Amino acid sequence: MIILTFPKSRSKNYLHAVKLASKFDGYAGERNNNAVSFAPKDINEKWEYFSMLFWTTVDWSGTFIEYDGDRFYSHSDKTRIFYALQEAHSNWMWNTSSRIIQHFSPNIESKKAESLDIDSMTNKQIDELIDRKLIENKKI
Repeated sequence: MIILTFPKSRSKNYLHAVKLASKFDGYAGERNNNAVSFAPKDINEKWEYFSMLFWTTVDWSGTFIEYDGDRFYSHSDKTRIFYALQEAHSNWMWNTSSRIIQHFSPNIESKKAESLDIDSMTNKQIDELIDRKLIENKKI
């Protein structure tokens, strides 16, 4: 679990940060401190909110990220963790989109090329189908 903690701030963006933090179930706001606990599912499903919250609060004095019991205060450490989370999010999205493509793409093996409705396909889909067929026939 990742925990982002940021203090009350005089920044004009403080109320915006609190609003973003409140979008997460793990938000706990106190008088002078705000903490948000993020489960991996929260970060993946609400990436835009997480990203905006992180970049809004990252340089505020007293802001830190906690992971696995370790607290990180420096800008470089916090951004390294952010980019690791961003890569994990990108991998999650790639995996999800791959499954969607496999589920909804036409299966060239089960259809003859003449029966494909190429009018409803994009040029990229057509190119991918041709490439796949050429690879299967070992023409490439």
